[in-house]
Amino acid sequence: MKIYSDINTFYSKSSPKVIVIGNFDGVHLGHQKLLKEAKAQAHELSSELCVLSFDPHPRTYFKDPHFFRIYSKAHNLAKLKNFGVDQVLLVPFNAAFAELTDKEFIEVYLNKPNLSSIHLGKDFRFGHNRCGNVQSLESFFWTFGQPQVHLFNDFIIKGQKISSSLIRSFLSEGRVAKLKDFLGEVYNIEASIYSDRGVGAEIGTPTLNVKGSEYGLRKGVYITQLYCDDEPLSYPAISNFGVRPSFLNTKELVLETHVLPESFMQSPEKIKIEFLEFIRDEVSFDSVDDLKSQIQKDIKIARKFHEL
Repeated sequence: MKIYSDINTFYSKSSPKVIVIGNFDGVHLGHQKLLKEAKAQAHELSSELCVLSFDPHPRTYFKDPHFFRIYSKAHNLAKLKNFGVDQVLLVPFNAAFAELTDKEFIEVYLNKPNLSSIHLGKDFRFGHNRCGNVQSLESFFWTFGQPQVHLFNDFIIKGQKISSSLIRSFLSEGRVAKLKDFLGEVYNIEASIYSDRGVGAEIGTPTLNVKGSEYGLRKGVYITQLYCDDEPLSYPAISNFGVRPSFLNTKELVLETHVLPESFMQSPEKIKIEFLEFIRDEVSFDSVDDLKSQIQKDIKIARKFHEL
């Protein structure tokens, strides 16, 4: 899969393109169905399957205080590659781009001779102040009849419209067990390990730590599954996401993972953590003994869940 940020380079080849437009945060089941439909048409038209997305996410650019990404940019791109996307155009979302009208956006990014068809969700908006919509596209291209504009309706599972906003709300509430129904996979975080003060080891529960500032999880303790580097073998674990108020309380979010089997001896550089169940909120303890006691209670719950 090739990734572009320059519009001219992206369209420089004459090969026909089927383009899917969206932010694709999480690449959830709704996104996946949209991609499958577009992929089928790309095969039918002997075209490349392409995604037009934005970097950073528009809500990041506009500093929405309630926004966080479901997955990192690298994680989302990896999922797009797995679904057979040939090319991705990551449009730089900056001040100049934010000022484009809907018609200017269409002219610059979509009015191209080698664009076979456009696929997008019915609620997608574009242009300055979100002035453009599906009708804007259809009206613009109606005269020419090309490219075709394909509208994707809401994707409903168990009476709920699947959206990135819904998934974020579940994450902020700690309802991780439900997310597989929406993402098509267990919610997970992939990140590099960083060296910390080793407080966990000092109190008998050594942890593998990753920085957590970009994640919007509810602060607390989770039952998890750990993968090391790129190995297929996994380990039952328990994780705490938060600011460690009993010791440091630096306001810096950290994800700490303790592997349950005592035989675990690895020192990985990168880990993948799957979130299986929420146990409790993060709280501050008055003493080290109180904290150690609660950790053992949490571990007991996790061991029972993992049938250890």
